[in-house]
Amino acid sequence: MRLASFFYALALLTLEAGPATKVFFGGAEMMWLDPPLIFSMLALIALLPHLNRKNTRLWREVAGPLAALVLVCGLCVLSGFLLRPTDELYNALREPSRFALMLVWFATSCWFLEQRREMVLRYAAAGALLGLLSGIYVYCAAMRLLPAPLALLVYAEQYWIRQALWVAGVFIPRMGGFFIEAPPFGLFMLGLLVFFLIALRSGARSRATKVGLAAALVGTIASLADQVMVAVVVCLAASVLSLRTQVRWLRPFVLGAACCLLAASANLSLQSKLEVESDAPTVIYRESVGERNFHLRYGISLLGQQPSAVVFGIGPGRYGEYASETGLFPDTVTMQYTVPEILVEWGVAGLAVWLGVLAMLGARAWRAHKLAGLGLLLGLLIADSFQANWKSESVFLAVAALCVRWDKTENGVDDAQAEVEAAP
Repeated sequence: MRLASFFYALALLTLEAGPATKVFFGGAEMMWLDPPLIFSMLALIALLPHLNRKNTRLWREVAGPLAALVLVCGLCVLSGFLLRPTDELYNALREPSRFALMLVWFATSCWFLEQRREMVLRYAAAGALLGLLSGIYVYCAAMRLLPAPLALLVYAEQYWIRQALWVAGVFIPRMGGFFIEAPPFGLFMLGLLVFFLIALRSGARSRATKVGLAAALVGTIASLADQVMVAVVVCLAASVLSLRTQVRWLRPFVLGAACCLLAASANLSLQSKLEVESDAPTVIYRESVGERNFHLRYGISLLGQQPSAVVFGIGPGRYGEYASETGLFPDTVTMQYTVPEILVEWGVAGLAVWLGVLAMLGARAWRAHKLAGLGLLLGLLIADSFQANWKSESVFLAVAALCVRWDKTENGVDDAQAEVEAAP
């Protein structure tokens, strides 16, 4: 149990270790797998001898949806191989393997949230704080205020300019931490924000919860990602509207502040894009709206060209192989639209299974948290629907928090944990 807790604590502490981490060590071309996925798998392996009927009740409840996702993913992988045989097994199995590890992360998170809730809150708060500090550190490295390795220094200076907003000649940096861009960093912080909002409204009002919530909120706002800012307003509005309080001014104040924040962020983003377009011709590659529109049209056209792919898709993670044939993108590119990506790569059957899982999750969130649960889930979906990679560890952690019965036992300790701790 101690070994499993050690590995899972490492998983939470390395949530902020995004893909840019490899750049800091001079290995931009190295293969990268997020550390939380590795550590959670090790934690699950260490847990196996200690599992019993009492401490796996939640797993039995979510076993059906997880099994359906695994089954349809396997069928989609087979469909992709039949449509486009390839000798590059790594490219064909990379995303399915990552998805399988993400489900392991989700299942392990569910177990620890039921059996070691206080530990999860402490280390998740530390992970949120480390994420915020990593963003500040990249800022300081770009301004030469703190020492940094040469590779990190070069990356920080390039990121500082590449991801910034320019409004009326004013330079506004966007926080990205150890992620390649600001939007995935904002999604990472938003997932933790939703996690701590669920914990707070469920009665977990410890110092760790409040520190984690504050760090996640600051990091989310500092990313200045459009879709993430919309999600923040939805999450805060749902949380405040469902809050029972005697302070009359609290609801209008929080809602007004959230709306002002969204309006200011949208205005900054719009002005920045207008200035960029006025200074340079519009291109597809690395142009947010133009690239997404291209992928949407091209991805749907693939289903028209290959009708047999309609049912189970072209295979998870295989879209880049097709898009690279246009000569405009590398074979690692994604559609950056989550729902169309699932439709193209997983087919109609895969999309139907995902919609069924989301419906079950929405029903569970409603039973546990009513309006707040649905609002927090909607916020996660909004932020995660326009990402280059929708498989975010913090989002799946927040979803696990929505699945857990927080009021099941006092202080998150149930009879199964008491039996484990009392055992010789």
